[in-house]
Amino acid sequence: MSNPNIEWDSGKEMFIAWDEACMPIGYYDTREEAEREFEEYCAHLFPPSEYPEMHKGKSDVRNDSDRSD
Repeated sequence: MSNPNIEWDSGKEMFIAWDEACMPIGYYDTREEAEREFEEYCAHLFPPSEYPEMHKGKSDVRNDSDRSD
């Protein structure tokens, strides 16, 4: 199933990821990259430690506590 928050922008010739307020998260060369960034954006807003039910089966999604930067 396609993510409704990811669209092709024919003017920029890139994929765009939209947040819940219809603001662009960013522009990406591939759909996969846009989907990955959208998942990371969601993991940041809804961290697995606070919303485990939203992250079932998504062990590859990082949150800020997983980063070492």
